[in-house]
Amino acid sequence: MPNGSDQDLDKLRVVGQAAFTYAGGQTADEETRHVMFERDTGVTQDALLLGTLLGTDGNYHQRDLINFWGAICFSPDIDDAVFERWMDVLNFTSSEDGYVYTAMGLKGVDWDRDENGELVSLLEEGVILAEAPGIGKYPSLGHVLGSVILWDDLALSNPNIGKAHRDASRALYMTRYEHSTPETFAAVDWDLWMHFSPAMRTARGIDYRSDYANLITTATSEDHLVELYNQWIAERMPVISPVLHELNALGN
Repeated sequence: MPNGSDQDLDKLRVVGQAAFTYAGGQTADEETRHVMFERDTGVTQDALLLGTLLGTDGNYHQRDLINFWGAICFSPDIDDAVFERWMDVLNFTSSEDGYVYTAMGLKGVDWDRDENGELVSLLEEGVILAEAPGIGKYPSLGHVLGSVILWDDLALSNPNIGKAHRDASRALYMTRYEHSTPETFAAVDWDLWMHFSPAMRTARGIDYRSDYANLITTATSEDHLVELYNQWIAERMPVISPVLHELNALGN
């Protein structure tokens, strides 16, 4: 499934008719992938199956990094009237129904509540409200409104997402839970994660993606790739070494 925003990574992905890799979220994304797969290939959604990659130890590995923080930034020169209007928008998107608008579209058009106050879907089957930024029934949904409440909990009960897809997402998360340990789902040391310095700024200036892609496309064999990679490490070590010293000092 083509995505023009990340073509630079295509050579580093598993792509084609057999399989592809995906590093994003689940639930709503899971349904979007299946709908786009059928639309782009003409092959039924049932042919697209999801799996979790396990390490050589048989466990799932992940960082405890999801949804740590977020920010909505405004220009210091913003007009007072515009700023007040945005505050109205954010106040609305923090309300019980306003929060749902940011994830499920328009009330009475895409969703509503039944006599018990439970959410019900009014969306036609196969319609995706928001795919990649700028695509979908509402191209700006989730990218402009600035929702201040995370969608995670709603996503697992969102009736605009097909039940089969929600169930598949739950099953995927349960599989990861069952194949994880405190050691394989490691907590993040935020002092290390947030560390920044002049040395770190220099190290971040390395174009790692291009370097890695060049190593892979230049290598003529697996052994040659290892040789090129070790050579690349030696060349970059004068820049990387100061950062490693800083991080090791913080870790101690």
